Amino acid sequence: MGNQGSGFADLSIKTWYLPDGENTEVLLTHGRGSGMRKILLGGKKYVDETFRLDMGSSHPILYNKMKVVVVIGTNRGGFQYKCTCDGVELSSRPESHNEEIQSFAFAKKMASSVTYAWIFPETKELCSLQHNHGNGKRSLRIGKDVVFKERKILDNGSSHNFVFNGKDVLITIKPNMLSFKYSMTVDGKQIPHHLDQVKAVPKKYTFTVSNATIEGMNLEKKILYQLDVCDEGVCIGSNQRKFHEFIMLQTFVQAMYKSSTFSSRVPKAISKLQPSKYSKGDHFEQEFIEKRTKAINVFLRELEDFPCVMSIPGIDDWLGLHIV
Repeated sequence: MGNQGSGFADLSIKTWYLPDGENTEVLLTHGRGSGMRKILLGGKKYVDETFRLDMGSSHPILYNKMKVVVVIGTNRGGFQYKCTCDGVELSSRPESHNEEIQSFAFAKKMASSVTYAWIFPETKELCSLQHNHGNGKRSLRIGKDVVFKERKILDNGSSHNFVFNGKDVLITIKPNMLSFKYSMTVDGKQIPHHLDQVKAVPKKYTFTVSNATIEGMNLEKKILYQLDVCDEGVCIGSNQRKFHEFIMLQTFVQAMYKSSTFSSRVPKAISKLQPSKYSKGDHFEQEFIEKRTKAINVFLRELEDFPCVMSIPGIDDWLGLHIV
């Protein structure tokens, strides 16, 4: 569930610090599929380009008399990233920090998206359709497989025929007043939408982050939050999650249930709680970790009270109910 949607997987975000005494941040956003690249220094945009045939690129920037060069290089079919300042290569932030910025960007992108889900007959795999009303992008995943991903500039709906597991599948997106209607048939049989089968249930479990630990070194350094699931005070599940995974869960639930009768009960977005100043130490200071833990627990209280919480696809594994 953490990386639902192709948009998150196609986006790379890298950050470095300038040796200017203020730890000014260099932020690169790169769309590996779209060829888009944006570079910000100290929050100001210096590069905003799209390369249709993306073979990498080099971007020299003069910033406060310093020559900053951000390089997007190719590497065995993928990309690698480097930033230098006056010829000296800079240290990147830990990947956990980049993942968080990436999740915030994805959450913003998903604000105008709707997620519809069906359960595929026989295999019982989740079929997840994401449709962005703003830019016309739509994609379908069945389990971990991306079945289609495309965009309609003038979005007047679409039909998608394909074969999956030996079955003829038809997905339709039809305009409906100011919105859209979605349907799925398998061998001509209408499949009920996931929300049509969801029923509100009384609160049963409590979710709590009990502690946070710092693991790894250098680029692998990260914070893991210990998530405990209790039933009447007895721990029945446990898992470790990074901060961006809570952001992605809320984004997924918001996109899936915002058009349902339970939309007013969807947990609110977690405060971003970015470090107050850009420095290497801030992100891992105990006071900052404690603030984040409190913010996560506020979100978890709302998740507990969400009437459909245990109907969220994949929620058992996400909570760690199969791990204890």
